[in-house]
Amino acid sequence: MGKINKNNKEKRTLLLAQDLKLIRGLSGNDRKVRERILKNLKKWMEHRSSRIPFTKEDFIRIWKGLFYTMWMSDKPLVQEECAEKIAQLIHFSNAETALLFFKCGLIVLSTEWFGIDQLRLDKFLMFVRRILRQVFEVLKDNCWDDKLVSEFGNILLETVLKPENSTYLGLTMHITEIYLEELAKVSKGKIEKPLVAEFIKPFVKQLTKLSDDRQINHMRKFMFHHLLNQSDEGVEYEAKFQAWREKGFPGGTIDSLEKIEMVEENEDTSDINDLEDNGPLDPRAGYVDVFLPQLPFDAQQIVQLLLVHKFSEGSTTKARKVITKLVNEFEKLCKGVYPLGIKEIRLPNDIGYSTKLKKSVNRLVKFDKKLLADSNKNRKQRKLKRKFDEIQEDINDEIQEDINDNDTEVSEDMLQEFIKKSEGSLTNGNIPRKKKLKLKNDKIHKNLKNTSTKTSNLSTSNPDWSYEESFQRNSGTWFVERLDSDESYRDEALNSNEKSPKKKLNNHKVNKRKSIKEKIDNSDKIETSSNTKIFPQNKWDLPPEEGEVEIFVPSNKYKNKMKKLAKKNK
Repeated sequence: MGKINKNNKEKRTLLLAQDLKLIRGLSGNDRKVRERILKNLKKWMEHRSSRIPFTKEDFIRIWKGLFYTMWMSDKPLVQEECAEKIAQLIHFSNAETALLFFKCGLIVLSTEWFGIDQLRLDKFLMFVRRILRQVFEVLKDNCWDDKLVSEFGNILLETVLKPENSTYLGLTMHITEIYLEELAKVSKGKIEKPLVAEFIKPFVKQLTKLSDDRQINHMRKFMFHHLLNQSDEGVEYEAKFQAWREKGFPGGTIDSLEKIEMVEENEDTSDINDLEDNGPLDPRAGYVDVFLPQLPFDAQQIVQLLLVHKFSEGSTTKARKVITKLVNEFEKLCKGVYPLGIKEIRLPNDIGYSTKLKKSVNRLVKFDKKLLADSNKNRKQRKLKRKFDEIQEDINDEIQEDINDNDTEVSEDMLQEFIKKSEGSLTNGNIPRKKKLKLKNDKIHKNLKNTSTKTSNLSTSNPDWSYEESFQRNSGTWFVERLDSDESYRDEALNSNEKSPKKKLNNHKVNKRKSIKEKIDNSDKIETSSNTKIFPQNKWDLPPEEGEVEIFVPSNKYKNKMKKLAKKNK
């Protein structure tokens, strides 16, 4: 036993030395050496596997050399040939060894993917496509054995379909793109429906654990929507949509078109069959059309597969939402309804506009004037609204000042009645363009003359009545009576049944009001002591004494106005 173990160690040492020599030749700069080693590598691997089976570490060392062989290759045709030769190495006599070789290749590519520069990325994408295609060829040669297909899915989950694959995300997304395409090319559509669901199963497991929107949408598009697009309903919709678009979307809905089958005699289908059987697998420079056979699948099986893994361990909220939408789409397909695509378009209303230049210009001018009128109208409304708010604020301030300066208490009913009448006069009447806070004495005289007929009883009943005892508000002209000087007149006024909207009398107290200084500018005419009871003097109303100087502080609005005038004068 000791001699056998010693001999095995010596053989291992010699094989390791041979592996290192091959790896140095494959990753070297000499193109002839690389091509010679790559040409004889297949025979050497078969001979080596017959003596001592390959291990995972052995395959990883070989894949390191093969990776740099692909790295060193230049020019498109040379790169395609090199990729095809490397991919053909996967065909071992034992399918399990072939899958192990494929797994080690994905491990090396995942490790080195982040270091691939932009100039070499295209050839490595093509390289991954060729490797995946040859793996499907191995599974096809073994009659799509269920155990091998299941093991193949586990390899994908252990390597490129891990959720935490931030360093080789591009590799995962590329495999997702080409997965069903290469399966269709290799199987040529001759595959059982349950096997298609088994091939999709590892991607469903990965989808449940994803939280990145890019990966979720990518897998949804190239995996599940790809199946829907290549189904019978999807192919029929695509042909119908193309005809609908060429006709200019008549009717606004795709159902306005009807399918009519036309039978042609002596139809030659030999070219189509030849294209399906012996057609190219890859386009080259836009001169070759690639025919993708239709993958048969059962939509109900896909629905069951999604529902089983929807609430699996580690599933995310985003993934569950997407799975719910996919389930609804495949359920519609089960009923014979294609769930994707545009089926209705809103057509513009035909109002008979002329396309002549002159009429079009006239319509444009009218439309421009209409927009300008609407904008001016809205501007005026906003301006009136702003002025209305300012006047209403002034009224509220005046009411508050009068209440604060009044010696007698004012009931809440009186205040509410006054506010309602003031607001009613503002809303029912026309809002003035310019707010006038100061009224001259001659205007007060004029207002009093107009209302002389309505107030004749008051003027005759009280000989001491004068216009100075009235004040103007937005709600009308208000009159104040001095009731403290004549007890008999006060009793007569309290017991009178006449009700005038211009006169306010309280049953228990007299409401004494203060005149508004901003609206009546006649402080120089307050002389009599009797008027001071109704209009008390303020120190600001008195003329300046000796040594005092009046200072005018202009407002910001006045300053801006003066600046504009100065600019115009310049």
